[in-house]
Amino acid sequence: TLPTYTSANLTEGTHYLQVTALDGLDNESAKSEAGYVVIDLTPPAVPTMKALPPFTKDATLTFEWSASDTAVKYELSYSKDGGTSWTEVPNLTAQSCTVSIADVADGIAVLGKVRAYDGVGNVSEYSGAVQTIIDRTGPVVTITKPTEAITTNAATFRYEWTAIDAGCGVDYCTVVFNGGEHQVTATTGEGAYA
Repeated sequence: TLPTYTSANLTEGTHYLQVTALDGLDNESAKSEAGYVVIDLTPPAVPTMKALPPFTKDATLTFEWSASDTAVKYELSYSKDGGTSWTEVPNLTAQSCTVSIADVADGIAVLGKVRAYDGVGNVSEYSGAVQTIIDRTGPVVTITKPTEAITTNAATFRYEWTAIDAGCGVDYCTVVFNGGEHQVTATTGEGAYA
């Protein structure tokens, strides 16, 4: 067997070993070439997740992040139940990952976080989680004026309604009046058309 030497408790940094040999008369050889080992105990920096929109109706969701130059692979951890349970996707080499969220119900938060690995296996802490909430249901619109048919001789009439959305909120309303469409901004959830 070949002679060996095992080092212990090496600190971070560069370490080297050289060997000399002695014969039976204590004649010593020249030192061998150095054998170097670099100990790297420093994990890569924690990746930074790209923010997600507050709400989504899409069937897939792409998590994206940025990381330090020392990172060579990543592990995404995501939750499709508001953070109760998590699924890991290991050995990613790209700084993004798309997951299916078609099976997630309205009002549920989908979260994601990522950690980085360097070339020798040091791993960072997980990034802060980002999240989006599923909203695939449109607002509920109720006409509040008139609430029943009205006969009048007035040339103008003011129609009023409420529009309520439990998810991302009401952006605007489209009024269809006698077959023609008109857009009405109604960010408060109430609207009128005269």
